[in-house]
Amino acid sequence: MLKLYAADGIDSEIQAHYRLIASVRDTIGMHTHDFFELFLILKGSVVHVINGKRQLLQENTLVFIRDRDVHYYEQTMDSDCQFINLSFNREVLDDLIAFLGEGFPSERLLGPAMPPSTLLSKTEKEYVRYRLDQLSLIPQEKKLAVKAEVRAILTDLFSRYIKAEGDPIDLTGQPEWFKSLCREA
Repeated sequence: MLKLYAADGIDSEIQAHYRLIASVRDTIGMHTHDFFELFLILKGSVVHVINGKRQLLQENTLVFIRDRDVHYYEQTMDSDCQFINLSFNREVLDDLIAFLGEGFPSERLLGPAMPPSTLLSKTEKEYVRYRLDQLSLIPQEKKLAVKAEVRAILTDLFSRYIKAEGDPIDLTGQPEWFKSLCREA
């Protein structure tokens, strides 16, 4: 099986690599790697084969891939897929988890057999795309600025979209109409 290495494709100073993948045909076959990935489906759908299981991922899906996962993509019969991929070194994730502290559910990232994914609303997808696209606006020679932006983006996205399932909503100090609405949802 093909194993990809951060040293071969991720700038050691930036510790991350951003790319837009225009088609499933532009991806490689089954592989694993010694780094992490976050990808966002922008258009279409794709069959994502991950750790021996097949998942149909649709537009607006955000997926986190760990360094132990084995995966590849298959084009669906009726559509191609376009997505953004952000690869990053283990050190970046370790620093992120340390920064977010014990209140952040890091076990949801690293523990389960399957990596976490979430289906975003269209508005959330556009927000995530906007944040990730910021990386392409920074001149690549400004490596420390790119590195800082990667970490800011990952902190935002992980704290916003990777949460412990079933966490109770704290309604302390909220108006009664809002509390009632939340109970109904």
